[in-house]
Amino acid sequence: MLFSSFAAMDFGVYGALGSSSADPDGDGLSTQVEYLIGSSPNNWDEDADGLPDGWEWFYGLDLFSANPLGDPDSDSLNNLAEYNYNIPVGWDDTATPNILDQGVWWNGTTPVNNWNEEGVNGYSRPLCGDAGSDGLGSIILCDEDPIGNICTDGFDNDGDGLVDSADNIPPINDGDMDCATNDDDGDGLMDEDPNGWDSDGDGMPDGWEHTYGIDATSAAGNDGALGDFDSDGLVNLAEYVNPSWDTDCDGTPCWQPNIDPTAATKTTTPCNPNLNLGPGGCNSLTAEVDGLTQTNPALADTDGSRLHAEVVHQLDVVVVELALAARHVVRGCGGIVGLVPYGPLSE
Repeated sequence: MLFSSFAAMDFGVYGALGSSSADPDGDGLSTQVEYLIGSSPNNWDEDADGLPDGWEWFYGLDLFSANPLGDPDSDSLNNLAEYNYNIPVGWDDTATPNILDQGVWWNGTTPVNNWNEEGVNGYSRPLCGDAGSDGLGSIILCDEDPIGNICTDGFDNDGDGLVDSADNIPPINDGDMDCATNDDDGDGLMDEDPNGWDSDGDGMPDGWEHTYGIDATSAAGNDGALGDFDSDGLVNLAEYVNPSWDTDCDGTPCWQPNIDPTAATKTTTPCNPNLNLGPGGCNSLTAEVDGLTQTNPALADTDGSRLHAEVVHQLDVVVVELALAARHVVRGCGGIVGLVPYGPLSE
């Protein structure tokens, strides 16, 4: 009875704030939910980590434990950066520190993988496989439904060596339940559950895109996998992982966008003088970093050699750099790389 009396008193205080569906601090949580989970309806950031309580609750993060630098989706973009991604200048008025005047910024990047998007704003959070309304079904699904149509994205999403509609091994079509639409998991909803490490579904991690000035929330144009941000002839996806990929799909090198290092496509080329990788750091081969691995998509000539010639063929990158004067074959750690009959090259 004593507990009930205190609970009634406590709820009476919350009730005095107005409707239970109201959100006086603008953090995305109603007064009722704030009461049930024990957070304050007059403080949008319970743990003072710069992340709104409703945003943390939405993505299953702990709103009572500050972790702004955490990276649960392993995309090299921390939680605070994920929330603030593309946030307009002056979104919140600092003169009212306990209120988010314009509410939560929901248009940043996704901070977690495999999260349950169903009922995320309520107090009761169903688990994967629980009974409940999920689109057209009656079972809660927590499988990913990333932005776009994985049946037509050109990636080997399920890692079985077959791509898109050519994939006839269950789960067929790269695991897409509905190739005709963007409803990849077949629950009647489209693009509702993006991969946290790759919010826009273009195969490139959010943190990598952010580092090089590519929009991690857009897979269109120069911000997408086939964009050429620096106009060097090497598409963004190939700049991220190139050129000697160890994954073969029906005789063609292919990209398996999986952050699990045991399953993802790997780059097998040993040299990267830009990052001092390879035998002896490959220091004598600085003219080749553009054609090897982890190039900068914002620079046409990552290594500053004043030479670049990239050719992309079915996502298999064949690269040479032609010396202007000697016009000789460039050699890499593994021997001759190749020769492109280009005229004088310039930046």
